[in-house]
Amino acid sequence: MKPFVTKVNRRGKYEDGKPYRKQVYALSEISDVIERFGFPQAWNEDGSNGPERYIEVQIWDDAPLKYMLLDAYR
Repeated sequence: MKPFVTKVNRRGKYEDGKPYRKQVYALSEISDVIERFGFPQAWNEDGSNGPERYIEVQIWDDAPLKYMLLDAYR
């Protein structure tokens, strides 16, 4: 694997030109993003290919959480 090259801006944010950075995706879009770029933990398990090690998720609706919590307690 080739080493990653990245810049860090004044605010400590990575600037490596990857097209998925600085984007917000809806639930209906995330599967396409994962299909195109893969899961970071699969291609960057040890962090040698950049800072990505996970996909951050923000949930702005309680409904998905209710289903997850109900499943967890069954």
